[in-house]
Amino acid sequence: MALQTEVSALEKELFGDPRYQKMVEAKRLLALYTGREPDIVATPRIVIAKKPDAPVKRAAPRSPVNQAILDTAAQFLAGRSAPTSTADVFDYVAERHDVPGKNPKNNLSAMLSNSSRFQSHGRTGWTLALETPEAPEEQLALAPSEASNTIPASPAGEPDVRSVNPWPGGGT
Repeated sequence: MALQTEVSALEKELFGDPRYQKMVEAKRLLALYTGREPDIVATPRIVIAKKPDAPVKRAAPRSPVNQAILDTAAQFLAGRSAPTSTADVFDYVAERHDVPGKNPKNNLSAMLSNSSRFQSHGRTGWTLALETPEAPEEQLALAPSEASNTIPASPAGEPDVRSVNPWPGGGT
């Protein structure tokens, strides 16, 4: 009984040491690969503390000046499909409004970035954010040939089947 208490006390003391945790995990992984039980008596699990959820940020109502600036920028970008540089948007807006801040051009860029009405295209500029109109379900349904990942048969008569990675940049 005393020996068991001493072992438990040692494990508690060692558990705080990152080297001990690393050894325990390495032995556990080795056991998984070899199909054997780990050769440590008690394998304490490492528990990573979860950060508390960040408080929900609610946007403060925009000032009338900032709202007017954003409306003017939206008018300027309306009908343009190619990105327009921040400098061009700033020149247009600055003719009509006094953009506040120590660096007004950067302030305008931050205002555009924080608004859901605008889409940034990096250094190439800004466009209005695309609005996706709701389509009836009939239009959303694909014909079987369009919904298939099967490419037409190869010259040998065998279909060329490729899987598509649905994640951004996944490609084929």
